[in-house]
Amino acid sequence: MQENEKDYLVLTRHKILLVLIVMKFILIIILSVVFGIIAFQFRTIVPSHFVIYVVFPIIFLVFNYAFLQVILNLIRFYNRIIIIEPEKLTILHSSLFLMDDMEVMDMGSILKVDVEQHGLISNLLQYGHLVLEQRNEIRRIHYIAEPYKVINVLRKHLRFKNDKTT
Repeated sequence: MQENEKDYLVLTRHKILLVLIVMKFILIIILSVVFGIIAFQFRTIVPSHFVIYVVFPIIFLVFNYAFLQVILNLIRFYNRIIIIEPEKLTILHSSLFLMDDMEVMDMGSILKVDVEQHGLISNLLQYGHLVLEQRNEIRRIHYIAEPYKVINVLRKHLRFKNDKTT
């Protein structure tokens, strides 16, 4: 979270999601290694051609899948940005080739701002979900770091916007 002297705030998702990305990667790698060890141990029972031409290529593909997933998830993590300005809220989602979304909300269209922070871990690590209520929809922004600081900045901008219009 960075607050600039120009009165805008740039947010990314909480770092706890990086732990999830790395844990999924490690789990897939461990399962592949265990599968390879099992295939190697039972090479006398299972035909060696099957192990060489089927099992090991599958393990190779799973390894490549794990590395590709960790790279794409890291790109998605760092390319999901929320910019809070006095006049608008901009949400950017990008993931290399697959997705490139940009959503701009006028501060005047936001009616209510809430924080959902449930559980011991989310309270200890200070992350939560930001709930923005607009006229037609409710928008949830998940895994925001220090959501109460963010909600204070949003409320300040909303008050500023309401004071300006009246």
